[in-house]
Amino acid sequence: MNALKITPPWKLYRGWWVVAAGFGALFVSSGATGFGFSVMIKPIEQAMAWNRATTVGVLSAAGIVSGIMSAPLGFVVDRYGARAVMVVSAFAGGLALMLLAFVTAPWQYYLVMGVGVGAARAGLSGLAPRAAVANWFIRKRASAFAILASGTAASGLLIVPLLAWIVENLDWRAAWVALGLMEWLLVIPLSWIFIRRRPEDIGLLPDGDDPAGRASSPRTGEASSGPISPIREANWTRRQALRTRTYWLLIFSFMLTGFPGGTIFIHMVPYFTGKGLSPAMAASALSTYAAGVLVGRAVWGYTVGRTGIHHALVAYALSYGTAIAAFIIAPSPAAIFFTVFVLGIAIGGSQQLHGQVWPDYYGREIVGSLTGFSGILSTPAHAAGPLLAAIIYDTTKSYTGTFAVFSAITLIASVTLYFAKKPVPPAPAAREAVASAIGPGAVQAAPYTHNPTRAQDARPSSH
Repeated sequence: MNALKITPPWKLYRGWWVVAAGFGALFVSSGATGFGFSVMIKPIEQAMAWNRATTVGVLSAAGIVSGIMSAPLGFVVDRYGARAVMVVSAFAGGLALMLLAFVTAPWQYYLVMGVGVGAARAGLSGLAPRAAVANWFIRKRASAFAILASGTAASGLLIVPLLAWIVENLDWRAAWVALGLMEWLLVIPLSWIFIRRRPEDIGLLPDGDDPAGRASSPRTGEASSGPISPIREANWTRRQALRTRTYWLLIFSFMLTGFPGGTIFIHMVPYFTGKGLSPAMAASALSTYAAGVLVGRAVWGYTVGRTGIHHALVAYALSYGTAIAAFIIAPSPAAIFFTVFVLGIAIGGSQQLHGQVWPDYYGREIVGSLTGFSGILSTPAHAAGPLLAAIIYDTTKSYTGTFAVFSAITLIASVTLYFAKKPVPPAPAAREAVASAIGPGAVQAAPYTHNPTRAQDARPSSH
């Protein structure tokens, strides 16, 4: 029996290092505006004497700024790659997080967090990392996106207890400084060293395949002796993609799932303490949710590999809406921990599926643009959700009604996603025609050939 061959890190296909850099970006960014923020809500309220809407509303401001920045950044990422966008975003975001330690008034809080961190989030929380990974993988895209999306879950497992300890032993201001330094020390070096626009720019092929015509091993990433399986990935233009019904159904569906997706976990710690859990148990429950999300990354990565992106999206929305309903009727602490874990598994598919659907449906050449434009349109849901829940809580002192509505609209999204099937490429026979004209080797080369009608693809990248 052959021994299991372990590939040294320095021999790994560079695309996996691109995934690692994106993982780090999501890890820190989610700690600042996601899981970690949930730990900070009550300490900030108590120290600053603000209500829940004022404290949490900054996330809505950050979401709006992030959405506005998404479209122009998407064009930049498509044209020049994600490297500079991620480095600059990490520098600006880290500085803004450290400046949060010095805010004394709501306007300062909203300026630094809402504008500063919000602008940086556009380049770190999804757009740039997703576009980078989509360009480096085709056959192994599901696995790559599953690992990338795990950065968010990892922040819940590691950053939440770290921030809880810092808040308890120091204060919430020190916690912001720690996050800012983490963004500088982790995200900037990884992005600068490893991120490049496309593998072709440095003489490689997607998935680590050998230019000589051999496919990479799924276990080691090294070239195997077998031939490359034909990959026929359509190259859409932005205009063609925006004219499809599927694109708008996806946007509408993501808006619906965005309300609970960007809201429930933000309010989890205060929701749990309102249910009678101690702050320590509430933090543990949030970490349990993060563990569920991490398990969910593997579950949905396997699911999309087996069923395809369309069926996986429908199953994700259906299971998420059902899990929210179970979560809000949990009658005991034990039931809360169980249902929050299941809820984490369900939502675990969101980042991977939302990111992977664009290259799977429309090709990898316009991922940044489609992701950025969808960010503008889905921002109202992501931005309004946390603030809406906070306002209703300040009025009713309860989250139950809001979460019940979230369950209903997510189930509606499962229906709209069912009709958002993969669109027919604009010229489905074009690649076969080229293959017939220039010989049998064309099928292998064609998947990695850029669309010659797009001028920016004809120019070599400076990255």
